[in-house]
Amino acid sequence: MEVAVVGAGAAGLAMTRALRVAGHKATLLEKNTKVGGTWAYGTGRSAMYQSLRTNLPREVMGFWELPFDTNLAQEINRDTRRYCGHETVQAYLERYARTFDLERNLQLNTKVERCRPILDRWNCSWDQPATQGPQWEVKTVHEVTREERTKTYDALVICNGHYSEPNVPKVDGTGEFPGEQIHSHSYRENTAYAGKRVVVVGAMASGEDIAREVAQVANEVHLAARRFQNFVWAKESGPFGDRENIHKHPILKRLCNDKSVVFDDGSVLHGVDSIIWSTGYDVTFPFLDGCEDLGPNIVPRVVDNRVEHLFEHVFPPGSAPSLSFLGLLWKCVPFPMFELQAAWVTSVLSGQTQLPTRNEMLAAVKEFYAHLDQEGYPKRHTHMIGDDQWKYNDMLAKYSGCMHPLPKWRENLYRSQSNFRKTHPDDYRETYVDQDVLAEVEAWFASGRSIFATRS
Repeated sequence: MEVAVVGAGAAGLAMTRALRVAGHKATLLEKNTKVGGTWAYGTGRSAMYQSLRTNLPREVMGFWELPFDTNLAQEINRDTRRYCGHETVQAYLERYARTFDLERNLQLNTKVERCRPILDRWNCSWDQPATQGPQWEVKTVHEVTREERTKTYDALVICNGHYSEPNVPKVDGTGEFPGEQIHSHSYRENTAYAGKRVVVVGAMASGEDIAREVAQVANEVHLAARRFQNFVWAKESGPFGDRENIHKHPILKRLCNDKSVVFDDGSVLHGVDSIIWSTGYDVTFPFLDGCEDLGPNIVPRVVDNRVEHLFEHVFPPGSAPSLSFLGLLWKCVPFPMFELQAAWVTSVLSGQTQLPTRNEMLAAVKEFYAHLDQEGYPKRHTHMIGDDQWKYNDMLAKYSGCMHPLPKWRENLYRSQSNFRKTHPDDYRETYVDQDVLAEVEAWFASGRSIFATRS
C-alpha cells in the first residue's frame, strides 16, 4: 500500500516508521528544510524561542524505540539536563530519523497544496466494518524549484501539527494600538524588551515562560489571563518574580491608541510598549480546503479547533481507514502517544485489526461530544486529554493488536514531576528529583525491553 504522510515532525516520523515496519511504501512530505516540525528552530513551522527548555523530563518524552536517556542526550548534543533545550529535542528527532532510515522516505521542501479523495471508484457502506476508504490525490509544490506534482495514494495520514498557525483573539482596538504586537510564535529572545512595559496575554506554559524571561530585562511585565495554571502565581496579589516586576491581571478587554490597555475588570494600564499574545494556535489543514461539500464525515471540518467527527481523535467515519489524523491531542506526553496512534493506523491499514462500522464510529463520536457538553467543556477543548491520556494509551495498545500494555513508570514519572512543578513553578527544571521513579526508569532502559509484541 502506498501512503502519503503529511508533516515530518515527531508524529510523521513515528507514522512513517510504523508503515515501513509493516511493509508499506510511505512517502513523508515536509514543507521545511529538515525534519522536526515545531522543534526545528528557525523554520516557518517552529514555535520555539531561543531559551526554551522542555517542561517534561526527557525520559518521559522519548519514543519507546529510542530511549531518551542520559547517554543519548550526551551523544547527540552534550545536553544531559533532564529538562533539556529545544536543540536537544531536535537532535533527538533527527537521530530517530537516521536510526530507522526514514530519510529515504522523506521529501523535504515539499509543500502539500491539495488533497482530494477519489470517490468515483469507491463504494461506502455504513453498516459494515470500515475496511477500505477512498484513494487520495495529492498535489505538491517544491518550495525551491516550484515543480508541481500530483500523485495518487492508497491512504493519507495527516501529521502537520497544531503549533504553526497563531491564534490572536479579537480585542477592540487591536488595529489602533501604536505599540508593538507579536504572537508568542514569533518570540525568540528577551533583549528587545529591555527597560519596557510589556503585557503578556495568556498564562499557559509558553505565556508563563515568556513572562518570566522578559521580566529579567523589562521594567514591568503585566500578565493577563482568564486563569493561571501556575498555582503559586494564581495566589499572588502583588508584584512577584525574581525582580518582583510581574503583575497579574484579568484578560484584556480593549487596546487604545494612546498606548493604554483596559482589562476586563475595568482597570487601565498606561504606557504599554509591547504586547505578546501567548494565546495558542488554530488547527488548520489548508490542503483540505474545498472538500467541505463532500460532507463532514468524509473530510472533517475544523470548528473552534475541534476537528469534527473523528473516531478516537484519529479516523473520520466516512473515509476511514484511508484518511487518518495523528497528533491532535494536547496536554499530554506526545511522542509515545504518536507511536501508539501510528501502530493502530498501520494495523488497520494492514488488515490486522478492524474498525467498527461507520455508523458505530459516528455514534461513538456523538456520544463523546454529548459527554463534553454535559461536563461543560468548550468545543475548543475537544482534543485536550490531560489525565485521560493513560487510559487512551492503553486503549490504543489494545486496538493496535501489536503492542503490549505500557509500563507504569512513564505515568508515575509524569505525575510525580507534575505535582512537583505545581509547588515549584519557578525552579522545577533544576530541582526536581524522584529517585524511586528514576531507578525504575533506568532499570527499564537497561533491560532493553520493548512494548512491541511484533517489531523488528
